[in-house]
Amino acid sequence: EPRAGKPARVVLRGERISNDPDLLDNIQAWVENNYDTRILMSNISFRLLRELVKAGDPVARKVLKEEITLRLESGHPSVIQYLLNQGYIGYSNTSEFKEVDLEILLKNLKKSREIISEDPNELEKIDTKIEANEILLEKMKERIELRTVAHYHYKFMFFVLLLGDSSTGIEELTSDYLRGDRTDYKFTLGAQFFSRMSNFQNDNVKLLFWDVAVEERFRFLFLSFFRHKQGAIIMYDITNSKTLNRISEWVHLIRESNGDIPIMLIGNKADLAENREVTREEVKKIVEKYNLTTFIEISTKTGENIEEVFERLTEFIMEHIQKTSIK
Repeated sequence: EPRAGKPARVVLRGERISNDPDLLDNIQAWVENNYDTRILMSNISFRLLRELVKAGDPVARKVLKEEITLRLESGHPSVIQYLLNQGYIGYSNTSEFKEVDLEILLKNLKKSREIISEDPNELEKIDTKIEANEILLEKMKERIELRTVAHYHYKFMFFVLLLGDSSTGIEELTSDYLRGDRTDYKFTLGAQFFSRMSNFQNDNVKLLFWDVAVEERFRFLFLSFFRHKQGAIIMYDITNSKTLNRISEWVHLIRESNGDIPIMLIGNKADLAENREVTREEVKKIVEKYNLTTFIEISTKTGENIEEVFERLTEFIMEHIQKTSIK
């Protein structure tokens, strides 16, 4: 229903669709908060959220991370221990932990041991976990501080193409491991932009990524997006051989626009190797056929080999520039 000066009010008529007495209020809040789906999902259990994340729901992924962070900040020992035991910590990365008071979190972890158990053997296990997480969180804190400083001080800056079908996990790569705000530009203008700090021989390097939409309707923009780049990443899914179908086309466009720049082939979902459709041998042949720089298998879910991708990409770009400048 339209209301003067306010968003339309949602009115549901007919059969009852839920026994939740707060459903209508939640839907109303959803409408008045620019259709923020998190409002409707905020009370979903962790277990269900995790299943939705596994199914590839990006909203559920965002909600789960926010819920985990909130519960870490709560300081309840049993809740913290549950998150540790069930592996939920792995769903949050440094950008989420940046919002958590690490000192308070560590204090809560230590305090939890006295409440959870009096069994010496169990306490020893808990102490081991606390010590491990203390070291982990301190390292994360150091990395956050270093990256925050490094983001504004760099000696080199390079432009990098990022290509791949949406099913490859490219959205998880940009949202979890690159810096920048996810917008609708990729689906309206054909590209989104992210950054990542790297290092080469003690010099800070800023990588600026062009996440280019590969849909057919943006084909006329490809050449303009592809020009003036110093490197490229093509992403595929090791559990879906169809995600390799357009590599020939993309490599041709990259070479046509930028010459012999480094191109890395990145196979995501290494954590699902038992469902593999693409073998390493197949990819090696593709790398040789198209004269690509290398290939690496990663997991955006577990973080496996993510750091290596950016480190090696930086090295390849610097080496290529040094070689071409000598010529």
